[in-house]
Amino acid sequence: MLKIIKRRLVLWLHSLLKGQDFVVHGVKVTLPRTVSEELRYLLLRNGPYEDGEVALCRKMLSSGINVLELGGSLGVVSAVVRSIIGSQAVHVIIEANNKLADVCLENASRSAVPGKTVLINAAIDYSGADFVHFEEGGSSFDGRVSAHSKGVPIPTITASECEGHFGGMPFALVCDIEGAEKDLVCHDRDFLSNCRSIVMEMHPTMYEAGQRDLDAVLSTLENCGFQITDQVGDVFLFTREDNKQS
Repeated sequence: MLKIIKRRLVLWLHSLLKGQDFVVHGVKVTLPRTVSEELRYLLLRNGPYEDGEVALCRKMLSSGINVLELGGSLGVVSAVVRSIIGSQAVHVIIEANNKLADVCLENASRSAVPGKTVLINAAIDYSGADFVHFEEGGSSFDGRVSAHSKGVPIPTITASECEGHFGGMPFALVCDIEGAEKDLVCHDRDFLSNCRSIVMEMHPTMYEAGQRDLDAVLSTLENCGFQITDQVGDVFLFTREDNKQS
């Protein structure tokens, strides 16, 4: 109980001084009160949050690189991405949770030239359905596509359908979509032809065949010309020889 009281007091004092603005991974983000107390307190105290993804994004990206981000969530990683690629690069974000879309866009576009950040509220899906059901997780910032038609209906989109925003220019991929990366890699290989580097969190515990499916994903990426150049936990950095933006 004392821990809860302390947490609420610290967050109350922070709200008086800083409102809903936090500094996470060195960038300013907005975390509304709809985000759980536990997470806001964790981030206020510089606790771990997508550390592997952020570290590999900083290794992969540089100024001017266009980015397709699948799974924007609260937009914390999105804000880090924008801080690296600069104000002029195109940053397209797909986020399935419609409760997070506005805050994700706010965080992602804070330092961008108007029109250079695009957020699409949809779910990456290769079933052929026009809609899938998105089921929220145990907190305000997670969730996944439901296999049992539970949750909110969300329009679907494929990664290939996002490429038009880049006008034929190459891009980097940042991907954290709670297991759907397996279908993306296995069913959308053409999309990978214009992708120059990838930061992708893998979720083998969500795959039907576990490690065998993970091995298949890694093998497919290798066949498409990508090599693992770094790894932090379940987050992988893939690059290829022609990974320079042009």
